[in-house]
Amino acid sequence: MVDAQRLNHENPITPYQGTVLSGKVRKTFVGGHEADYETPTGRLISRGQA
Repeated sequence: MVDAQRLNHENPITPYQGTVLSGKVRKTFVGGHEADYETPTGRLISRGQA
């Protein structure tokens, strides 16, 4: 059952609140690209750069 308090995202609400979902995550996309959890896709920034 979806509980908005336990979700790990910035938005405090969800249209799925209280809904029982089934299934499993098969793919994750970040910035339109599939995440493989091995290839770094971010950029390294030093303190003071942002």
